[in-house]
Amino acid sequence: MTPLFSEASRHPIQASPLLAGTSLYEGPRWRADAEFAEMQRAFAPYAGMSTGDELLLRASRSRPLPISSLARPIARRELVSLMHRGQLLLPNFQFEPGSLQLLPAMTEIVLELRDVFDDWDLALWFAMPNVVLQHARPVDLLASRGSGVSEVREAARVDRFIALG
Repeated sequence: MTPLFSEASRHPIQASPLLAGTSLYEGPRWRADAEFAEMQRAFAPYAGMSTGDELLLRASRSRPLPISSLARPIARRELVSLMHRGQLLLPNFQFEPGSLQLLPAMTEIVLELRDVFDDWDLALWFAMPNVVLQHARPVDLLASRGSGVSEVREAARVDRFIALG
């Protein structure tokens, strides 16, 4: 099957000779691999991550969906997506089961963070323990769909404020 989404560079490389060949994000590839493994562990209980093609195929079983139903929100950074080794991946926790409908709180949370984090850091934010959440992971509180959702919203606001300085 031909991928619906083209490969894009995760992190631009600046012209500085000191940065040539390294990611502006974290440097060595091993660190990005370790972070990706952490995201896989965090997202696994909530159906892991899927490619855009897999999501469209799963969601369109009842009726065909246009590519734009996923491509537009990705381009607008309205949901969590990341590139890993040339593959666009989307964590499944953010969608209602069996559809491409975002969980109600996701849009607000992503809007808080998308201007201060790149796609990779945004996905990692959901997977890592957060001090504001008493070291709980945002993904776990969102999946509970209980009172933790408002706590995740507040953690996003706090982290945005911190990131902006």
